[in-house]
Amino acid sequence: MIPGMLYRLDPRYPIVWRNTTSLQIGAEHPLARLEQVTPAIEHLLGALMAGASRLQLDRLAERVGAEPSVVDSFLAAVAPALVPEERQREVPGWIVDGEGKTADGIRSLLAMSGIPEATPETGPPAVAVLVSTHVIDPRRYVRWLSLDVPHLAVVYTDIGVQIGPLVEPGSGPCLHCLARERTDTDAAWPAMASQLLGQPSFAESEPLISEVCARVTRIVTARIVDGSNDLVSASLRIDAFRVSGSRTEHQPHPECGCRSLSENETVPWVAATAPSVPTTT
Repeated sequence: MIPGMLYRLDPRYPIVWRNTTSLQIGAEHPLARLEQVTPAIEHLLGALMAGASRLQLDRLAERVGAEPSVVDSFLAAVAPALVPEERQREVPGWIVDGEGKTADGIRSLLAMSGIPEATPETGPPAVAVLVSTHVIDPRRYVRWLSLDVPHLAVVYTDIGVQIGPLVEPGSGPCLHCLARERTDTDAAWPAMASQLLGQPSFAESEPLISEVCARVTRIVTARIVDGSNDLVSASLRIDAFRVSGSRTEHQPHPECGCRSLSENETVPWVAATAPSVPTTT
């Protein structure tokens, strides 16, 4: 433990007694197991459930008549289940770049996850979620790429939704790479894409909206909490009309300059300045 820092037991994992003298932290996936649990150990566990520093634990052990070595062995045993309180308070936030039922639903679920929404005062987000229909205006994703902010694409089509990739600037394909990839397959795509900007998608309806919001929340939470990203070079497609889906792998496009763009932070972080998506008439 770092001196002065508060630690607590990860609240996601319950404390479960195996019998009258032993317990484990975590049920299906135990992080730690304690044998011969004494009243002193129970006091230390209680302190870590609320949050405590090493100094506080030492003082508590002294009050209940336990030797310092008891604290040492106890902390070694529960170490995999400890979360530093300072990290929890300083966790970077998220932002949802988009409007509509899906964007609102993602905001609501992420807020309930306990991870804060990013603001100009807290600095750039750890992840931006770009929600759109048919096509994402390039100005939107170029902004996040320029800020070196990981960003997840959520795009409804006429038959379903595509989630991903979760772009890591400077690593893996960007959203322009995917546009170039599609143009390689169909040269008419740029002309069609310009017509689709701002067009609604009838696939953005329930129950697909709820499924998308839940998946996106899990993806964003995993990226913020432990840095995991299973969609750095892939996207998920979910069909709106049947219980099916698929995963597509992507590669950086050789003619895209996204890697050099991500190295130049030329756009200031201001939460309210995301460009609006033009509508067609």
